[in-house]
Amino acid sequence: MRLYILQRADIENICSSWDYRNAPFIMVSGIKYTMLECEIDSMVATSIRGQGHIVGCKDEERRIITYVEPNGDRKAAIVELSRILAKMSSKKPYIEEPHIVPELKRDIEDFLAWIKNPYGLPSYIKFYLEKNNRRVISELAKIYEELIGITTF
Repeated sequence: MRLYILQRADIENICSSWDYRNAPFIMVSGIKYTMLECEIDSMVATSIRGQGHIVGCKDEERRIITYVEPNGDRKAAIVELSRILAKMSSKKPYIEEPHIVPELKRDIEDFLAWIKNPYGLPSYIKFYLEKNNRRVISELAKIYEELIGITTF
């Protein structure tokens, strides 16, 4: 990995073009980069002569701008910069982690233990299959279908 230091004028040019989202290209260290994407929170510019890409992400607090080598993946760079930016943010997340009621968590853990226990759910199902109890088997099939639906959203 190479480290490239941008001149202040280059940084100001990039930021200005990005903020106003009106520039068809930017100049960085004498190289012309065509603006491919210029959104409020992300920016991608590429050299049509194969000299690499300039990629950036920003939020309300800060912005990160980087150079991506010609054979580098500029889309992957955006994803990585977004991840880095989120880690740097001092703001609380938009959606807080859900609070799980301890009693509910314990009930779920007990239920999972019952499912894994060979004398729990498997023996319960086996018993009703051997008795050919269609009502219970039908209800178990409905529950199974609902559980599969929950896990495959």
